[in-house]
Amino acid sequence: MLEHGRYGELTENGRKRTKLVENSCQRIVNLINSLLDVEKFASGTINLDLGLSEVATIFERSVHSLAAIIEQNELMLDVEGSELELICDEERLTQVIINLLSNAIKYSPNVATIKLAAKTTSDGIEFSVTDNGAGIPHEHRELVFGRFYQIPGQSKAGSSGLGLAICKEIVKAHHGTIGVESNRGAGSRFWFIIPTKKETPVEPV
Repeated sequence: MLEHGRYGELTENGRKRTKLVENSCQRIVNLINSLLDVEKFASGTINLDLGLSEVATIFERSVHSLAAIIEQNELMLDVEGSELELICDEERLTQVIINLLSNAIKYSPNVATIKLAAKTTSDGIEFSVTDNGAGIPHEHRELVFGRFYQIPGQSKAGSSGLGLAICKEIVKAHHGTIGVESNRGAGSRFWFIIPTKKETPVEPV
């Protein structure tokens, strides 16, 4: 209401400060929604909307949502495997890709290349996001998927430490696996596999 002049015309400084307040409120809303998502997945109270999806659509939606910051940081995207299809919750899988891309953008130097890829494996379709950032020390690789975990000395302003925890829960809900390969100073490759074979139903005892 302030921004739209409901209480009178704002000065230029007032408009800037109002925008800062709006951004802060949005970060709080995003944090609350992230916490709710983690709890819902952990408690098994969320249902996936499964259907046939094109990897091209998932990639396109993910990149489009981050287009402005990709351009701002002068980053290049190398995309492979977009011709594939799979059964998944497209909205949730897009959320995973956006989270992984956001991290890659956040920790990559300007004018770098980020690789976004999908390929068929014996276990299903493997998605991956590779960056040229600072890398993750070996002792932190499993811990980064925990709630609120941030690597000492590498945390960025505005990070909640929930993005990778949400990714893990979404992939787990698809009966998939997620992990990271990294070397200090040589970037990181985050990957996850979504099974393409139907699971064998468990017979009641």
